[in-house]
Amino acid sequence: YCDKLILLNNGMVHAQGTPQEVLDYRIIEEVYKTTVVVQENPISRKPYVLIVPEEENKRRER
Repeated sequence: YCDKLILLNNGMVHAQGTPQEVLDYRIIEEVYKTTVVVQENPISRKPYVLIVPEEENKRRER
């Protein structure tokens, strides 16, 4: 695991900071253009990212 992250978007720094700061769902969705859920691991207290499948998004929009 890391203390600091740098998230690049088209070769440019889009976000930098701690994993908790950078792995915000709004930042991830903006860069990757997909729906995600960011949760905290109950044991390590570190964030992890889940990608929401496109078909699930379509189902929710109905």
